[in-house]
Amino acid sequence: MARKKTSKEGASPKYEEIRDRLEQVVSELERGEVTLEEALAAYEEGVALVKAAHGMLDAAEKRLRVLKPQADGTFRTEDAPRLVREDADAGKEGDE
Repeated sequence: MARKKTSKEGASPKYEEIRDRLEQVVSELERGEVTLEEALAAYEEGVALVKAAHGMLDAAEKRLRVLKPQADGTFRTEDAPRLVREDADAGKEGDE
C-alpha cells in the first residue's frame, strides 16, 4: 500500500492530512481486498494515525481560551472547559 505524501516533503502532516489518510486506511480495510499482511500493516498505520490525531486535538484543546465577562465590563480569559469525547469516554465509565 502506498502512503499518501504530505503537501510539503519532510514537514509534519496537518491534522486534515492525517484524518484523510485514516479514512483511506479504513476504506481499504473495509473493502477487504488486501492480503493479511497488508491488512496488518494498514491497521498498524491506522493506530499510529489515530494517536497522532488525538495528540493534535489534545494540543489544540489546551490552546483554547474562553473570555469571561466581568462586572466592570472587561473580559478575563480562562481555560476552556475540557471537551467531552462521548465516543471515546463512553466505554471507560461503568455508570452508563
